[in-house]
Amino acid sequence: MITRSVRSLARGLAAKLKPKPPITMLDYVEKYGYITSPSDGRQKWYTRPCQRDWFLAPTDPAVQCMVCMKPSRVGWSEYVKFVIQFFTDWRPSKIMIVQPTDDEVKKYSDEDIETMFDPAHGAPRLKNLLSNKKSRTSLKNTYNYKRLANGAIIDLRHAGSAGSARRVNRNPVLMEEPAAYPQLSEGDTLQLFLQRAGTAVDPFFTIGGTPVHPNDYMEQCFKMGDQQYRYYPCPHCGHYQELMTRDAWQRFIKEGEHAGKLMCEKCTNPETLSPLIEYRHLRTMDEHAGWACPREGVDRSKQILDDEGNPIWRSQQFGPGMSYHRAASWSELARRYRNAHAQLRMGNPDPMQVFHNTDMGIPWEPAQASRITAEGLAKRQQDAAMGNGYPWRQEDTWHLPRGVLLVTIGVDVQGGGGSQGEGLRVHVWGWGFGEESWHVAEFEIDGDPTQFETLDQLNPVMAKAWIREDGAQIPAALGAIDEGGLATESVRRWCAARVGRWIPVRGLPQPKAELLGKGVPVDFNAKNQAARQPGRDLMYYSVGYERSVNHWATQLNIKAPGPGYVHIGRDTSSQTLAELFPWKRTPVSSKSSVRHWSLPAGAHDEAGDCRRYAYAALLKLARNYASSDVMWSRWQRQALRSINPDPPSESKPALQLSGKRPGGFVTNW
Repeated sequence: MITRSVRSLARGLAAKLKPKPPITMLDYVEKYGYITSPSDGRQKWYTRPCQRDWFLAPTDPAVQCMVCMKPSRVGWSEYVKFVIQFFTDWRPSKIMIVQPTDDEVKKYSDEDIETMFDPAHGAPRLKNLLSNKKSRTSLKNTYNYKRLANGAIIDLRHAGSAGSARRVNRNPVLMEEPAAYPQLSEGDTLQLFLQRAGTAVDPFFTIGGTPVHPNDYMEQCFKMGDQQYRYYPCPHCGHYQELMTRDAWQRFIKEGEHAGKLMCEKCTNPETLSPLIEYRHLRTMDEHAGWACPREGVDRSKQILDDEGNPIWRSQQFGPGMSYHRAASWSELARRYRNAHAQLRMGNPDPMQVFHNTDMGIPWEPAQASRITAEGLAKRQQDAAMGNGYPWRQEDTWHLPRGVLLVTIGVDVQGGGGSQGEGLRVHVWGWGFGEESWHVAEFEIDGDPTQFETLDQLNPVMAKAWIREDGAQIPAALGAIDEGGLATESVRRWCAARVGRWIPVRGLPQPKAELLGKGVPVDFNAKNQAARQPGRDLMYYSVGYERSVNHWATQLNIKAPGPGYVHIGRDTSSQTLAELFPWKRTPVSSKSSVRHWSLPAGAHDEAGDCRRYAYAALLKLARNYASSDVMWSRWQRQALRSINPDPPSESKPALQLSGKRPGGFVTNW
């Protein structure tokens, strides 16, 4: 309808030009926020109590950056989309979104941005703002650059190129998953993109994602802020405490009948485990919880402060169990931890890495390798209360404590063919229930390992009967010798004459290589060269480098005697203590966030390699038994038989047979 009323025209024009009232982003989202999805359609958004600070930050003049170090399934992805909606609809701006790779930029543009502006199931406030049609006055919108009808700009960049952060001024800047950002040769990746808002009067940044490794970009950003944690009131006593973050994770019960429950640091009796905080209490606790900065236990040296010394970056750590998502229930969290821990004990750290990153929202370093030092092992050697420093009296002539049930030998081959430092490093290890281990003896054999005369000096070590504290005589069950290097053919031929007593092993650098691979048949042709022929007796075995070092580190970090604990004897040399675990976790390359075990310059790992080979021999023996319990019981009986070779036999009643054919299990039972 065409109106000719000047007053009506003026009223309509004034409504168009009237500025929008200033509101917080939280109020905007509560009124206009919708979750958009092509499959589920449009659904009204509900802001949970633990998320409210996120939505207040973009309109808070005291906050320049909102940082969230988090696990998965906490709603951060929806928050980022609401920031985009707010700064395109209510406060039209030039937004920059930074993803780790260009492929993720394309995926985010297609699955998230396009869905938000879709007329059918997108956000109602964004309808008709985005058009992919080319006009006469502007270029057609692309997957990484979109100009809206109201003048707002959505600029998607990837962190893999410094060129992505040049010649543009953007505000706000939204940085996703910074732990996956590569380190650029042009400088610090984060700073290159943060400078894009350098000319803005009121700059704002959001940085959120899952950490991967210690001191990666995600953890660095968290430490730049005020480092807030959420404190929940106990439903029984009202005491406020952290929920499974930092040291509070130790109060979470991970196995047993109370698995998936949390002990209150004030009112729970550790003996009766009562009362306990349960997952069903989470919603009520969250309504009365709050974010706060701990007084102790945080590093504030890297915080970004204003002129008055106040932090202007707000950083929050979401811990495990803070999500209402069904997959994040506490019982499910405990189950995933048990599964990951079982894999870690078998030398596979990947499930535990995933658990720490995506379930707990914290970086993870396998086995805390930085804690394993020669000085720490020397202190363990002196700790007789923990069963170390054996034999404990100078006059003792035995070699093995009572817990040892079998013995294996690991041999590291050095050089060959007349090279400098050639020889053999030999370490003997004892084993008990649950892979509890004892370092028994160490030898150095000088000579050329390509010559049988040198390798033959291992025969007395294999033939020796090691005396246990109770008088039992336990010979070595199996030895594993390194076949890599210059002495491959000699080692294989030497082991071929001693099948069943020695196996040749070779390390594999691939990250996914098994602790002990399948045996590969080996034989020799007429030219004395190794040739694979199935069906022969001699087999060589691969030892996964990454997984074996991970497994070794895990056992060294066990602090109390029992399954997996490593005992160190009185005669273990200081050289061996320095060589048992010299490896460090380092990035694969300067531009990669992936880490692996590496040997620092000048360090030696011969004793550690011998330990890994001795453990490979134990794994090879275990393959001969139906279960580990069967294996340990068998070796225990054999050790006792060496003390009392003729145990009294129990008299059994004679079996009465009828004329009928014997039946099955049920009949004879």
